[in-house]
Amino acid sequence: RRPALASTDGGAHPIDRLFAPYYAAHNIPPSSPASDRALIRRMYLDVVGQLPAPDAVRAFVADARADKRTRLVQRLLGDRVGYAEHWLTFWNDLLRNDYRGTGYIDGGREQISAWLYSALVTNVPFDQFVAQLVDPVPGSAGFSKGIVWRGVVNASQTPEMQAAQNISQVFMGVNLKCASCHDSFVNDWQLSDAYGMASIYADEPLQMVECDKPTGETAKVKFLYSQIAAIDPAAPKAQRLKQLATALTGERNGRLSRTFVNRVWARLMGRGLVEPVDDMEREAWHPDLLDWLAEDFVARGYNARALLERILTSDAYQRAAVDLPDRVEAYTFQGPAIRRLTAEQFVDALGAVTGVWQAAPAGDFDFTVAGSDGAPAVRGVWIQA
Repeated sequence: RRPALASTDGGAHPIDRLFAPYYAAHNIPPSSPASDRALIRRMYLDVVGQLPAPDAVRAFVADARADKRTRLVQRLLGDRVGYAEHWLTFWNDLLRNDYRGTGYIDGGREQISAWLYSALVTNVPFDQFVAQLVDPVPGSAGFSKGIVWRGVVNASQTPEMQAAQNISQVFMGVNLKCASCHDSFVNDWQLSDAYGMASIYADEPLQMVECDKPTGETAKVKFLYSQIAAIDPAAPKAQRLKQLATALTGERNGRLSRTFVNRVWARLMGRGLVEPVDDMEREAWHPDLLDWLAEDFVARGYNARALLERILTSDAYQRAAVDLPDRVEAYTFQGPAIRRLTAEQFVDALGAVTGVWQAAPAGDFDFTVAGSDGAPAVRGVWIQA
């Protein structure tokens, strides 16, 4: 569903045109625009994770051009390396891509850091990005192994079940953790749904276990949304993974684009259009905005940087930040929420201010990324601080 932009209120930007009737319906005056100093700091931290240099701040404040904010967005998004280094931490968290620790408990784990970094630098379309994680290519196979972050604690935490949980949660906003042990108490998902997804990754038919007690039933291989796609239970595992990748990224699965758009909105605005972001079964506080952004994202080739540009150039994003209470009973949008720095942003900010940088990296790897659209190739050693 792509809602029409009938109103011209709110200016030319589509996000602001969608917000105009929202503000009117809720009788909310939008907050004032953020100052130039506040906005350049916000944009630098959001796009490249770094504080702007003092000279950059002074130049931006002194710039009298009407489009200077749009120019800043485009310049920051054009910093492929800065963008990739910052957003790598976002994806490391989602994909459980760690450098050491309990994720290696079952052995055989492979990092996907080089593949992930390359995908971000070259702005691989998001549908291809997901497909390459689900149906692995060289460099991305560690994702499936890296899912096993707790080891086999019980029947609900087998590698196949953890794969089902993580893929459903990260890419479709579906929480299967409760349904991995028994029919869920918090949503409509059943034990058979979780085992159906887990069976796609299984080397042999899975015997269903409810609360660590075998049921005597064999799970039926299936995609969560059977009305969207079917997985052939007789196909070998490699073929089932291809079918799963197609089901996730096919045009009929609107959940993929909406889940990603919601995650990006939450990252930039401090609160998702749907909250919690891992529970997309809930209603969005602005359904038209979620649907429009998701369909626009698809129409523009699943271009993640284009999605960021769309949000960053809106008046909604550029408003002064507002303070949200820890618990919100009835949320209404008045501006971006005041946010804490991430751990990486905080450490880098200390380094920028003091000139003393963390010396011991958490991990490093060599990389070579081919140039695109006339850009030169990027080569070097990447260090995760």
